[in-house]
Amino acid sequence: MRGQQLLLLRRASFRTSTSTGQPLFRGRHPYSTTPPSTIPSNPTHPPPTAEVSPLPPPLPDVPVVAPGPGSANLYKAAAVVFGIGTGYAIANVTDESLGFFWPNPKRDATARGFSTEASVTNWSATHAVDPKKYYEPHNMEELELLVRDAHAKGQRIRPVGTALSPNGLGMDKDGMVCLSHLDKVLDIDTKTQTVTVQAGARVSQVLEALGRHGLTLQNFSSIQEQQLGGWTQVAAHGTGASLPTVEEQIVRMKLVTPASGVIELSETQDPELFGLAKVGLGALGIVSELTLKCIPQHELLERTYVVNSFKELKRDHHRLLREYRHVRYMWLPHTDSIVVVISNPYEEGVTPLPPSFQTPSIPESVKLTAVRSLLLSHPACRLSPTDAAALGFTELRDALLDLAPLDPSWVGRVNAAEANYWKASEGYRKGGSTEILGFDCGGQQWVLEVAFPIGRLPKEGEKEGGRKGLNWWGGGKGETETKDLEFVNRLRTMIREKNLPAPCPIEQRWTASSTAGMSPASSRDREEVFSWVGVIMYLPPGQDEDGREEIEKTFRRYVAEMEPLCEEFGALPHWAKIEVPKEEGARERLKARLAGRYPVAAFNIVRKGFDPKGVLGNEMVEKLFAEGGKER
Repeated sequence: MRGQQLLLLRRASFRTSTSTGQPLFRGRHPYSTTPPSTIPSNPTHPPPTAEVSPLPPPLPDVPVVAPGPGSANLYKAAAVVFGIGTGYAIANVTDESLGFFWPNPKRDATARGFSTEASVTNWSATHAVDPKKYYEPHNMEELELLVRDAHAKGQRIRPVGTALSPNGLGMDKDGMVCLSHLDKVLDIDTKTQTVTVQAGARVSQVLEALGRHGLTLQNFSSIQEQQLGGWTQVAAHGTGASLPTVEEQIVRMKLVTPASGVIELSETQDPELFGLAKVGLGALGIVSELTLKCIPQHELLERTYVVNSFKELKRDHHRLLREYRHVRYMWLPHTDSIVVVISNPYEEGVTPLPPSFQTPSIPESVKLTAVRSLLLSHPACRLSPTDAAALGFTELRDALLDLAPLDPSWVGRVNAAEANYWKASEGYRKGGSTEILGFDCGGQQWVLEVAFPIGRLPKEGEKEGGRKGLNWWGGGKGETETKDLEFVNRLRTMIREKNLPAPCPIEQRWTASSTAGMSPASSRDREEVFSWVGVIMYLPPGQDEDGREEIEKTFRRYVAEMEPLCEEFGALPHWAKIEVPKEEGARERLKARLAGRYPVAAFNIVRKGFDPKGVLGNEMVEKLFAEGGKER
């Protein structure tokens, strides 16, 4: 019996395979693309008694709710059972006894400082909510008190940042908490090259502070207004086959949990729980503080060029991933064009500049000629040449798509004009990494991004395509030479065959693997590379509600048509861009795939232990994880 239990525990053990600012209130400029606003594994050495900070007097209408009879013992037992073999157990020494750390029923609980009038919409304008209570604690004590009180009352307080996630991951109609006031950069250590920040600090704010000390973050997303807490909790990423997703920069973190108070985790302190909590989706606890690794500040030399041959792209693909720190492709549907954007660190006086670097770049107004001419040629266009000349690239694209967003023929013509724009934009530029790696993602939009493993890159001198052997979804056929490119090429073919009105771009990026169990790039193989592919459908500003609904329906059809391809390649959605399917069968298939890829059983055990009443969850979290799933 004991042997069977240990086998079960090993199977349940961890496998390693939302930014400061105010809520986004409705009503931005129609063409704006600016974001709105522990028991140790050795039970003979118990941890010290957990300290509970004194609380202010309670409000008269706030009762303190003690756990139900026997529930503490139940979860203590589950914690001990599932903790053996994972290096942690979800139990703590309290001032009462060895048991599950509920808020002490002898103490008072209260919470202050919430709004009942917040109206929050996400950056991509696809999800909106009017939460009954919207909290913005001003200091760590208020945050800890709020979480304790919410647990006592069973009040939802789903953590949200600047709501930059394109889906509704950070939203809940009952209650939300934003760390907009907890945004301090606490310490920058230039010797160890680390930065310690409160989790509400924005990425841009941290980059600015690091820049004053000659440091920067190793990798970051195209948009830099996320809070560090939410940014890392969803495994956000930039691009670079040697650069992992952003949670791998964390070396230490603090979580404020409903049932176990404040816990500190690191690479050496409860490392397996740390590996799970780094991408906890805000459901294990509210991240309050982070220490991240940094690198020296540097410039990048970037090149942009267009290829019109899949064979040519495939020929150079592995070399580009090996030789350049950052690689990004933009496939333009309904055309043969692929935009390649590559960059490497640049050092003045050391890095040679290509002769063409000195060639004056084409003025932006000239680059936009094809796009602007197509807009003005449409009989339904109401803009004058002067008005059109005042619009930038993404604004012109919005205006073009506004005319017939679901007409595949028209969208194909818009994409062809965009290909001309990128051809005119070929060339080099250099600048700080913050400037070069950020880019305009366009206006309001539906978006899906998926990640899948592509194995190890072949070393220089090896045949392009690497080894033959079992493919990654379990078949016995030889691996496709460049399966990441094959995925998008087949997707591009499917778009043509299904006559989908897919606008530009299909964006493809790469990252190294992650040690975080819930990261889409999670892998035991530290040399494994993951490809990320994003598809998009814009919501042009001139569309009425019916038009927006039709675009959503078409986008969901687009995603449904991709599903077989994603299943074949083992591609799963980015946590910040996953949309829960409305159709039950599709929803259950997605849940099964998540449970087959991630340590969902362990995640649910920890979630139930740290947040037994589900106050940090929301409808999306419940639908994806409430029933757990098979162990992998």
